[in-house]
Amino acid sequence: MNTNGNYNACLDWVTLVGEDGDGETKPMREAVAAMEKLVEQHGQWHSFSLQGYEGQTCGPISAGFKGDNFIIRISGKAADEIETLIPSFATCKPTRVDYQVTIQLEKPDKGLASRTFAIMEKSNGLVGPKRFLAFFTSNSDTLYVGKRTSPVMLRLYDKTPDVNTANSTKYPPGSFWRYEVEYKRQYARTALDTWFAAGNRTELIEGVVSSEFLKRGAPSFGSVQEYGTALKAYIAPTTTNSNLKWLKTTVRPVFQRLISSGLEREALMALGQSLIEDWDN
Repeated sequence: MNTNGNYNACLDWVTLVGEDGDGETKPMREAVAAMEKLVEQHGQWHSFSLQGYEGQTCGPISAGFKGDNFIIRISGKAADEIETLIPSFATCKPTRVDYQVTIQLEKPDKGLASRTFAIMEKSNGLVGPKRFLAFFTSNSDTLYVGKRTSPVMLRLYDKTPDVNTANSTKYPPGSFWRYEVEYKRQYARTALDTWFAAGNRTELIEGVVSSEFLKRGAPSFGSVQEYGTALKAYIAPTTTNSNLKWLKTTVRPVFQRLISSGLEREALMALGQSLIEDWDN
Protein backbone atom coordinates (compact mmCIF):
# COMPACT_ATOMS: atom_id res chain seq x y z
CA MET A 1 0.00 0.00 0.00
CA ASN A 2 1.36 3.38 -1.01
CA THR A 3 1.06 5.16 2.31
CA ASN A 4 3.67 6.07 4.86
CA GLY A 5 1.28 5.36 7.72
CA ASN A 6 0.87 8.99 8.73
CA TYR A 7 -2.77 9.82 9.22
CA ASN A 8 -5.03 12.02 11.25
CA ALA A 9 -8.42 10.68 12.32
CA CYS A 10 -10.93 12.78 14.24
CA LEU A 11 -14.29 14.52 14.23
CA ASP A 12 -14.42 17.19 11.53
CA TRP A 13 -17.90 18.67 11.88
CA VAL A 14 -20.66 18.75 14.49
CA THR A 15 -24.00 20.53 14.19
CA LEU A 16 -26.17 20.69 17.32
CA VAL A 17 -29.72 22.01 17.76
CA GLY A 18 -31.96 22.52 20.74
CA GLU A 19 -34.58 24.73 22.39
CA ASP A 20 -33.76 28.00 24.12
CA GLY A 21 -36.72 30.09 25.19
CA ASP A 22 -34.81 32.82 27.03
CA GLY A 23 -31.42 32.78 25.31
CA GLU A 24 -29.71 31.49 28.43
CA THR A 25 -29.35 27.76 27.90
CA LYS A 26 -26.02 26.30 28.91
CA PRO A 27 -24.87 25.11 25.44
CA MET A 28 -25.41 28.57 23.94
CA ARG A 29 -23.59 30.29 26.79
CA GLU A 30 -20.69 27.89 26.32
CA ALA A 31 -20.66 28.48 22.55
CA VAL A 32 -20.57 32.27 23.02
CA ALA A 33 -17.77 31.97 25.59
CA ALA A 34 -15.75 29.78 23.21
CA MET A 35 -16.26 32.25 20.35
CA GLU A 36 -15.10 35.15 22.52
CA LYS A 37 -11.82 33.32 23.14
CA LEU A 38 -11.33 32.91 19.39
CA VAL A 39 -11.55 36.62 18.55
CA GLU A 40 -7.81 37.22 19.01
CA GLN A 41 -6.98 34.39 16.59
CA HIS A 42 -9.76 34.77 14.02
CA GLY A 43 -10.81 38.39 14.31
CA GLN A 44 -14.23 39.85 15.00
CA TRP A 45 -17.47 37.93 14.74
CA HIS A 46 -19.37 37.82 11.46
CA SER A 47 -23.02 37.29 10.61
CA PHE A 48 -24.14 33.68 10.33
CA SER A 49 -27.23 32.42 8.50
CA LEU A 50 -28.30 28.81 7.93
CA GLN A 51 -31.70 27.24 7.27
CA GLY A 52 -33.55 30.15 8.87
CA TYR A 53 -31.17 30.46 11.81
CA GLU A 54 -29.52 33.85 12.29
CA GLY A 55 -26.50 34.46 14.50
CA GLN A 56 -22.76 34.98 14.61
CA THR A 57 -19.65 33.05 13.63
CA CYS A 58 -16.04 33.27 14.73
CA GLY A 59 -13.46 30.91 13.29
CA PRO A 60 -14.68 27.31 13.47
CA ILE A 61 -17.71 28.03 15.69
CA SER A 62 -21.09 29.43 14.67
CA ALA A 63 -24.23 29.89 16.77
CA GLY A 64 -27.65 31.28 16.01
CA PHE A 65 -31.37 31.32 16.79
CA LYS A 66 -34.61 30.64 14.94
CA GLY A 67 -37.42 31.58 17.27
CA ASP A 68 -36.96 29.54 20.47
CA ASN A 69 -34.59 27.11 18.75
CA PHE A 70 -30.80 27.38 18.56
CA ILE A 71 -28.08 25.89 16.40
CA ILE A 72 -24.37 25.45 17.15
CA ARG A 73 -21.94 24.43 14.41
CA ILE A 74 -18.31 23.46 15.01
CA SER A 75 -15.98 22.57 12.15
CA GLY A 76 -12.40 21.43 11.61
CA LYS A 77 -10.19 20.27 14.44
CA ALA A 78 -12.33 22.25 16.90
CA ALA A 79 -15.08 19.65 16.42
CA ASP A 80 -12.82 17.06 18.03
CA GLU A 81 -12.56 19.36 21.07
CA ILE A 82 -16.32 19.66 21.56
CA GLU A 83 -16.13 18.29 25.12
CA THR A 84 -13.95 21.25 26.10
CA LEU A 85 -15.69 23.89 24.01
CA ILE A 86 -19.31 22.84 24.68
CA PRO A 87 -19.21 20.65 27.84
CA SER A 88 -23.00 20.32 27.85
CA PHE A 89 -23.17 19.18 24.21
CA ALA A 90 -24.86 15.92 25.21
CA THR A 91 -28.03 17.87 26.07
CA CYS A 92 -28.38 18.92 22.42
CA LYS A 93 -29.60 17.02 19.38
CA PRO A 94 -26.89 16.40 16.77
CA THR A 95 -28.11 16.82 13.19
CA ARG A 96 -24.78 16.34 11.43
CA VAL A 97 -21.53 14.67 12.49
CA ASP A 98 -18.51 14.11 10.20
CA TYR A 99 -15.72 11.60 10.70
CA GLN A 100 -12.49 12.20 8.77
CA VAL A 101 -9.21 10.43 8.11
CA THR A 102 -6.34 12.24 6.36
CA ILE A 103 -3.46 10.19 4.99
CA GLN A 104 -0.10 11.12 3.48
CA LEU A 105 1.18 9.08 0.55
CA GLU A 106 4.83 8.24 0.03
CA LYS A 107 4.30 8.73 -3.69
CA PRO A 108 1.80 11.47 -4.61
CA ASP A 109 -1.19 10.09 -6.49
CA LYS A 110 -3.24 12.86 -8.09
CA GLY A 111 -5.69 10.41 -9.67
CA LEU A 112 -6.66 8.59 -6.48
CA ALA A 113 -10.29 9.71 -6.37
CA SER A 114 -11.04 9.12 -10.04
CA ARG A 115 -9.59 5.61 -10.02
CA THR A 116 -11.33 4.85 -6.73
CA PHE A 117 -14.61 5.69 -8.43
CA ALA A 118 -13.73 3.43 -11.36
CA ILE A 119 -13.08 0.57 -8.92
CA MET A 120 -16.37 1.21 -7.12
CA GLU A 121 -18.22 1.33 -10.42
CA LYS A 122 -16.74 -1.99 -11.51
CA SER A 123 -17.25 -3.77 -8.17
CA ASN A 124 -20.90 -2.68 -8.03
CA GLY A 125 -21.60 -3.56 -11.64
CA LEU A 126 -22.74 -0.06 -12.49
CA VAL A 127 -23.06 1.16 -16.03
CA GLY A 128 -23.67 4.78 -15.03
CA PRO A 129 -23.29 6.81 -11.85
CA LYS A 130 -26.63 5.76 -10.29
CA ARG A 131 -26.06 6.08 -6.55
CA PHE A 132 -22.44 7.20 -6.95
CA LEU A 133 -21.65 10.78 -7.92
CA ALA A 134 -18.19 11.98 -8.94
CA PHE A 135 -16.94 15.50 -9.49
CA PHE A 136 -13.48 16.33 -10.78
CA THR A 137 -11.71 19.69 -10.84
CA SER A 138 -8.74 20.91 -12.84
CA ASN A 139 -6.15 20.79 -10.05
CA SER A 140 -7.47 17.87 -8.00
CA ASP A 141 -10.27 15.35 -8.12
CA THR A 142 -13.03 14.82 -5.61
CA LEU A 143 -15.27 11.79 -5.22
CA TYR A 144 -18.71 12.06 -3.62
CA VAL A 145 -20.59 8.91 -2.72
CA GLY A 146 -24.27 9.51 -2.13
CA LYS A 147 -26.39 12.63 -2.36
CA ARG A 148 -26.44 15.78 -0.24
CA THR A 149 -29.80 14.65 1.07
CA SER A 150 -28.59 11.16 2.01
CA PRO A 151 -28.28 10.36 5.74
CA VAL A 152 -24.77 9.05 5.02
CA MET A 153 -22.51 10.64 2.41
CA LEU A 154 -18.84 9.95 1.68
CA ARG A 155 -16.19 12.25 0.24
CA LEU A 156 -12.65 11.61 -0.95
CA TYR A 157 -10.57 14.56 -2.08
CA ASP A 158 -7.04 15.89 -2.40
CA LYS A 159 -6.25 17.72 0.84
CA THR A 160 -2.80 18.83 -0.32
CA PRO A 161 -3.73 22.44 -1.22
CA ASP A 162 -5.17 22.98 2.28
CA VAL A 163 -2.12 21.39 3.93
CA ASN A 164 0.23 23.61 1.93
CA THR A 165 -1.75 26.75 2.75
CA ALA A 166 -1.94 25.97 6.46
CA ASN A 167 1.74 25.08 6.79
CA SER A 168 3.40 27.20 4.05
CA THR A 169 4.67 23.99 2.42
CA LYS A 170 4.91 22.94 -1.22
CA TYR A 171 3.86 19.29 -1.33
CA PRO A 172 2.91 18.18 -4.86
CA PRO A 173 -0.77 17.51 -5.66
CA GLY A 174 -1.96 14.11 -4.48
CA SER A 175 0.31 13.98 -1.41
CA PHE A 176 -2.47 14.18 1.21
CA TRP A 177 -5.93 12.68 0.87
CA ARG A 178 -8.99 13.27 3.02
CA TYR A 179 -11.58 10.51 3.54
CA GLU A 180 -14.78 11.86 5.05
CA VAL A 181 -18.07 10.35 6.16
CA GLU A 182 -20.95 12.75 6.81
CA TYR A 183 -23.75 11.46 9.03
CA LYS A 184 -27.10 13.23 9.26
CA ARG A 185 -30.41 12.79 11.09
CA GLN A 186 -30.56 9.65 13.28
CA TYR A 187 -27.12 8.55 12.09
CA ALA A 188 -25.61 11.74 13.51
CA ARG A 189 -26.75 10.83 17.03
CA THR A 190 -25.28 7.35 16.71
CA ALA A 191 -21.99 8.70 15.35
CA LEU A 192 -21.59 11.24 18.16
CA ASP A 193 -22.61 8.82 20.94
CA THR A 194 -20.25 6.16 19.59
CA TRP A 195 -17.37 8.63 19.44
CA PHE A 196 -18.10 9.87 22.97
CA ALA A 197 -18.09 6.33 24.43
CA ALA A 198 -15.02 5.07 22.54
CA GLY A 199 -11.90 4.24 24.51
CA ASN A 200 -9.65 5.07 21.57
CA ARG A 201 -11.42 7.61 19.37
CA THR A 202 -8.69 7.76 16.74
CA GLU A 203 -8.91 4.03 16.13
CA LEU A 204 -12.71 4.18 16.15
CA ILE A 205 -12.87 6.83 13.43
CA GLU A 206 -10.17 5.17 11.35
CA GLY A 207 -12.06 1.87 11.48
CA VAL A 208 -15.50 3.33 10.80
CA VAL A 209 -14.36 5.47 7.85
CA SER A 210 -12.45 2.55 6.35
CA SER A 211 -15.50 0.31 6.75
CA GLU A 212 -17.85 2.82 5.11
CA PHE A 213 -15.67 2.99 2.01
CA LEU A 214 -14.98 -0.75 1.88
CA LYS A 215 -18.63 -1.79 2.07
CA ARG A 216 -19.34 0.40 -0.94
CA GLY A 217 -16.69 -1.33 -2.99
CA ALA A 218 -13.94 1.26 -2.54
CA PRO A 219 -10.38 0.39 -1.47
CA SER A 220 -9.37 1.46 2.01
CA PHE A 221 -6.79 4.15 2.73
CA GLY A 222 -3.87 4.60 0.37
CA SER A 223 -3.20 4.67 -3.33
CA VAL A 224 -5.16 2.43 -5.67
CA GLN A 225 -2.24 2.19 -8.09
CA GLU A 226 -1.78 -1.50 -7.28
CA TYR A 227 -5.18 -2.02 -8.95
CA GLY A 228 -3.67 -0.83 -12.21
CA THR A 229 -3.10 2.68 -13.47
CA ALA A 230 -5.01 1.84 -16.66
CA LEU A 231 -8.24 2.50 -14.82
CA LYS A 232 -9.73 5.63 -16.32
CA ALA A 233 -11.58 8.34 -14.47
CA TYR A 234 -15.34 8.21 -14.83
CA ILE A 235 -16.74 11.15 -16.77
CA ALA A 236 -20.48 11.59 -16.46
CA PRO A 237 -22.19 12.00 -19.84
CA THR A 238 -23.44 15.50 -20.55
CA THR A 239 -26.80 15.84 -22.30
CA THR A 240 -29.22 18.69 -22.94
CA ASN A 241 -31.56 17.31 -20.27
CA SER A 242 -28.79 16.95 -17.68
CA ASN A 243 -27.64 20.51 -18.38
CA LEU A 244 -31.18 21.83 -17.98
CA LYS A 245 -31.63 19.86 -14.77
CA TRP A 246 -28.37 21.29 -13.41
CA LEU A 247 -29.48 24.83 -14.27
CA LYS A 248 -32.85 24.27 -12.59
CA THR A 249 -31.62 22.60 -9.39
CA THR A 250 -28.28 24.36 -8.84
CA VAL A 251 -28.05 27.65 -10.71
CA ARG A 252 -31.63 28.92 -10.52
CA PRO A 253 -31.90 28.99 -6.69
CA VAL A 254 -28.63 30.96 -6.42
CA PHE A 255 -29.67 33.31 -9.24
CA GLN A 256 -33.04 33.98 -7.58
CA ARG A 257 -31.38 34.80 -4.26
CA LEU A 258 -29.06 37.28 -5.98
CA ILE A 259 -32.00 38.97 -7.71
CA SER A 260 -33.94 39.22 -4.44
CA SER A 261 -30.84 40.91 -2.97
CA GLY A 262 -30.89 43.55 -5.71
CA LEU A 263 -27.94 42.07 -7.61
CA GLU A 264 -29.71 41.23 -10.88
CA ARG A 265 -27.20 43.09 -13.09
CA GLU A 266 -24.19 41.53 -11.32
CA ALA A 267 -25.74 38.05 -11.58
CA LEU A 268 -26.37 38.44 -15.30
CA MET A 269 -22.85 39.75 -15.88
CA ALA A 270 -21.43 36.72 -14.06
CA LEU A 271 -23.30 34.56 -16.59
CA GLY A 272 -22.04 36.62 -19.49
CA GLN A 273 -25.44 38.22 -20.03
CA SER A 274 -26.81 41.74 -19.58
CA LEU A 275 -29.99 43.72 -19.00
CA ILE A 276 -31.82 45.05 -22.08
CA GLU A 277 -31.36 48.56 -20.74
CA ASP A 278 -27.59 48.03 -20.90
CA TRP A 279 -27.61 47.26 -24.63
CA ASP A 280 -26.21 49.83 -27.01
CA ASN A 281 -28.70 51.34 -29.43
